[in-house]
Amino acid sequence: MADILLIDNSNIFVGLNRFSTSSSRFSRLPVRFNYIKFTKTFCDNEKLVEKILVGSTPPPNDNFWSFMINKGFTVKTFERTPNGEKAVDTELVAQGVDAINNYNEPGRLVLMSGDSDMSPLVERAHNKGWKVIVWTWKDGISTTYEKNTFIDEVLFIDDIQDDYVFFEPTEGIASRETLGQRTHREEEERLA
Repeated sequence: MADILLIDNSNIFVGLNRFSTSSSRFSRLPVRFNYIKFTKTFCDNEKLVEKILVGSTPPPNDNFWSFMINKGFTVKTFERTPNGEKAVDTELVAQGVDAINNYNEPGRLVLMSGDSDMSPLVERAHNKGWKVIVWTWKDGISTTYEKNTFIDEVLFIDDIQDDYVFFEPTEGIASRETLGQRTHREEEERLA
């Protein structure tokens, strides 16, 4: 039995933007999602056969994608167009269909995206006997997914965000802090 992890980085990044663009105390801090920690926690590493990450081409000084390649992820990036990123969604569906067709015995398809464009992949995986698990932001889930009988489990990133959303080191912050660590530290400073 295999585990396949498909990540729509653009979809996850949209949810992260609420931390960096809100008027809260976290405004303008660069945030990321810790896919490495997520994978270790929510995927069976002995069964994990594919880790696929798809998103927009980063700025030239961003080493995120090369870091993920070094951690064993298959990475595909596409330039953003004025019409959005349909190539990202299409690539995820294509990669996912290829992956589930590569294995004779069904396993678990873990999909990190709330985008309804993934529905054809979800249906194909279900019809081939795969257990389909979707991770998404509560405010980013497609209504199509909420009614989808092909999905075995929908889980929300919001429920684990304190441990998996982290702030990139910037001036004044010596090391990475997760959302939960930062909130706890700021509460301690407020009470001191």
